[in-house]
Amino acid sequence: MIMTDGSLGVLSGIKPNTLDGYSLQATPGGDVGFLADGGIYIGSADSPTFNILQDGAQIQASINGDTKNVILSKFDDLLISPDGTIYFEAEAEIRELPFPFESANFLWRLEEGGVPQAIVQSGKVAIEVEGGNDILFDDRFSLRDANKNGQLVFTARLDDSNLDVNSGSDDALFVFESDPLEIVDGSLVLLAREGDSIPLRPEQETYGVPQTKRGATISDDGSIVFRAADPGVFFEPNDDAVLVAKFLTGDTIDFVWSGACGGDNWHDDCFDSNWNDSRTGDPAEKWPGDASGTETAFIGNASVRIIDQAVDIRSLTATGSLTVEQPLTLREESTIENLTMRANVTSTGGLTLNEGTVHSSGKLTVEDATLTATGKVYSVFNGEIESNGTLTNKGTFSKRAPVPE
Repeated sequence: MIMTDGSLGVLSGIKPNTLDGYSLQATPGGDVGFLADGGIYIGSADSPTFNILQDGAQIQASINGDTKNVILSKFDDLLISPDGTIYFEAEAEIRELPFPFESANFLWRLEEGGVPQAIVQSGKVAIEVEGGNDILFDDRFSLRDANKNGQLVFTARLDDSNLDVNSGSDDALFVFESDPLEIVDGSLVLLAREGDSIPLRPEQETYGVPQTKRGATISDDGSIVFRAADPGVFFEPNDDAVLVAKFLTGDTIDFVWSGACGGDNWHDDCFDSNWNDSRTGDPAEKWPGDASGTETAFIGNASVRIIDQAVDIRSLTATGSLTVEQPLTLREESTIENLTMRANVTSTGGLTLNEGTVHSSGKLTVEDATLTATGKVYSVFNGEIESNGTLTNKGTFSKRAPVPE
């Protein structure tokens, strides 16, 4: 039933159902989507309810980029993103030779006017392992949240036929990103696995998995918040944790800040390194920003200072705070939260400043690009702003003299 003008109206007499997941979702256009016997339905108080995907009907679907004839059944779990994309779980029989036909459980995405696209499939690789002993998906998935940019957070059960998977390590949290060019169906990233050590925390602190439907959420900028309980046998007061991650899109990140040296110096020269090579996870053998603007770097929720030498980097995402005391050049689009400038910063590809105050005794230069300020207050002290491009102000951007001491 639907409330309209203060009264209740009947949407449908079909009973929504689900075995394990969500069964009711609202669309951005004001319709309601739900699971019921017979498949997925969409309707509203002003229009008739119709069955957009029918249980048992043969349709075309995209699996690994190839169009296949499939029969969908056992619909379970439904999620509709802010852009109207429908995500759901369903079993599929692939009606193509050889016989017998292959059947598996899938997570799917469906855009208006398109065909269902497979995101993940039971029995296929979930986590690649060096040496070929890859870990596969089992047949249990759970949708968590999706944003307007085609990014989906979900949990999955891992197949325990692999000896590295047991009851304390068989759940995992993944992020899926659709391909805007639709060359392939999308990309998949493992965010957290039950029993693995939490980065930047003591080794004995390990991931659990979100156990409630609202145990993980993703914002439109790719920020992910999830709850994970330590899977240990005995409960301790610090067993529950709320964790924050940032999902980065676009080109591969070359360097990720680890802070392993124990300080905040971008160029710290300790026995270890403050940076990890993102491809291997090992300490980086050099610092980012020394290769004339060809590298990318990510700093997550940490305070970092550039104090020893200039940095020339292709792209930087910093979600903690960054203090610039030597010149910084950003060649492509970058995002910095809580920027403190005591030297010149030059952007040639666009710069977004988030949630911070810019104290500047240097010069902020934006060349044929866009400077975007979002958040609370941005104040430039003693410095200059020079722009050949566009200043987009989504917050409060001010330039004023310093307060006399």
